[in-house]
Amino acid sequence: MGCLPSKPEAPAFRAGAGATFRPGGPDERKELEVVRHAALRVSAAACRMQGWRRTQEDVAVALPGAPDAPDVLLCGVFDGHSGSVSATLAAARMFPAVLRTKAWGAGDAEAALVQGFLDVDAALREARARDGTTAVCAVVAARALWVANCGDSRALL
Repeated sequence: MGCLPSKPEAPAFRAGAGATFRPGGPDERKELEVVRHAALRVSAAACRMQGWRRTQEDVAVALPGAPDAPDVLLCGVFDGHSGSVSATLAAARMFPAVLRTKAWGAGDAEAALVQGFLDVDAALREARARDGTTAVCAVVAARALWVANCGDSRALL
């Protein structure tokens, strides 16, 4: 879903306390956030739209020059499914998990991303979250780009 105008088909509306869709139509307000990593001369942008859901379920993270990774841009989109608990937890834990792996310390961003996903999965199971999330994460460096996904989220370069 981008920041372009859209008119999706109305989902089946289910009334009652367990309803997950907004009555009356989608919330089409869009929030745009842009971050820049000055040293890399690269920017990352996230556009959010709540759509038909009663609450925003998705979380985007962009960390330009984190203290433990000043030379990279860390980005992630966590697509919540049936709630925002898992997406919020995954967004908060993914990159700290990546940065504390032995693989990251050894310069292996690919293995660090894999271990980060495994650590977040364990944290979600421990939290017994009742919803879910998919994710796509990227590590942008001066001469390399690593992208990893979990579930049906994808990245396009």
